[in-house]
This record gives sequence, structure tokens and C-alpha cells, in this order.
Amino acid sequence: MFKKIIALCLSALLLCSISTTAFGTDTPISTAPTFEEAIPKEVQERMAAQTPALEAYFELMEFFEKDEFGVPIYPDHYAGEYIDENNKLVVQFTEKFSNKKVLSYIASSPLIQTKQVEYSYNELVAQKKVADKLISSGTRVVSHGVDIVNNKYEIELLKDDLSKVSTTYAKNSLVSFKEGEPSQALAQLKGGDKIYNDDHGGFMSIGICGTYNGRKAILTCGHGNIRPSNYPSPSPYPYVNDSSNAYLIGHIVYAQANTDPQNTGITRLGDFAIVEITSTDTTTNLVNIGGPITGTY
Repeated sequence: MFKKIIALCLSALLLCSISTTAFGTDTPISTAPTFEEAIPKEVQERMAAQTPALEAYFELMEFFEKDEFGVPIYPDHYAGEYIDENNKLVVQFTEKFSNKKVLSYIASSPLIQTKQVEYSYNELVAQKKVADKLISSGTRVVSHGVDIVNNKYEIELLKDDLSKVSTTYAKNSLVSFKEGEPSQALAQLKGGDKIYNDDHGGFMSIGICGTYNGRKAILTCGHGNIRPSNYPSPSPYPYVNDSSNAYLIGHIVYAQANTDPQNTGITRLGDFAIVEITSTDTTTNLVNIGGPITGTY
């Protein structure tokens, strides 16, 4: 739902270099770069420029109910939001949207622009049934999800299936089709796997696998925090290891964490870490207790 906004910040973080560690050994590494050193200046400037719009987004979400995981539930006739090239938060809704509190807040914020569209977010989400039907029929769906900017439910297909399916669903104006390339599974590391920081034995889970500066990497689901500055190590970043096999998977090349549980706005994002893989483990697009993911992140 709000991944298009968060992705604008997260996408800027996957960029850095690292020395290698031999499988099963703990060789010294060079001091990890700071955020300012690792992230190009123009990216830092773009992130800073987007911060006010992100703050406005989080304030807006306070008007909405939340599900059991704390994720905002969009009301009827609301159609999502995104940050445009002018660093404004663009909020979309259909002509039937009538939540007075939300409309009042939007009208009061100079950081928000509104856009009337044809379909609500909930209407678009319901089109997941089209993708599910295609998958069950053997059609090779690469990815699918709500395209908030274009107010469509977008489905990516392999080239051979695209023309046939586009014709079949030509009358469904809520869905758009495009050609996509399949993501490729490689090997062992999976989303949801449990891994350990070797600084204090605390564990975290793998969120997704991918690449970082062209090398294998994972994005964790929290608790990949930076070591204290007085920790006896050549680097402030902890190695990450597999506790059961006691070998090193890799080490953290970037970490972000809240410093105060009372923080609001964008600091609510919690903590996460990028771990570059330096062992012989390989990344995969699988989920630990599920099946293969055929889409992209």
C-alpha cells in the first residue's frame, strides 16, 4: 500500500563496497563507511527534500484505522498516494470520497496536492483475482500489484503470454498488462530465515534477498543494529552468522535504527540492516515457510 513512498527512501540505501571474508573465518574488515560516505550526495539531497512529504504522509495515516500489524486501512473511495517530482505528496481519491477530517487535513497542508481518479485503492486491490486466475491457469505471471500513480492494477507477464491475455481482459479497465522478466531463484538464503548477530547473540530474520553494489546481499527485518563505539572490533558493524552451523554469513554494511521509542514520523520505520553475503551461501527469491515468489520487490 505505502511501499511506493517508502521505496523512494529505501532504494537509495543499496549502494556501497566491502572487503571479503573467507568462509568459516573471521578476517578483519576495513572500517565501514558512514552514511554520508556511502550514499552519493545527490541521493542524500533527494531524500532530504522528500522528508517533509513523508512526514505529511505519516500524519495523514493517523486519520485511518489500522490492521492487526499497524498498517493503515484505506477507506472507501480513497485511492492512495505518492511523492511526485516536486517533492509533494499527491493524494488521490474518487469523486465520492467524503471523509471530512481527512479532507480538512489535506486542505490545510501546503505539502499535499490532490488528484481525482476513477478507481479507489480497494477496487484496484480486488483485481488481484485476475492475477490469481491467470496463475492457476498456468499463465506465467511475473509480478502484479496496484500501480497507484496510474490508478491501475498492473500485471506483468512473459512476452509469449502478453498478447493473448491482454485481448481476453481488454474490457477490464482496472487492469493493465505489460511485459516482464521472471526473477531467478539461486540457492539457499530465504526470506524469513533466522540469522544471528555475533556481537551479542541477538537474532533477526531475513526480509528479502537481492544485491548490494553488485554483490549478494539481504535486507533484514530489524535488529541489525550498529555496535557501540567502544565495542572491541575493527568495525562498528557486526558480522552476521548462522548460529547452528557457527559460520559467518556476511556482515552489515548499513544499518538504520530508532534511537527513541517515542519518535514520530519517518523515524517510525524501525530498524533494519543491509547484510552483504561473504560466505558461499547464495541468495534466493524464496520465502522460508512458503513457496517461490514470482514477482519483484
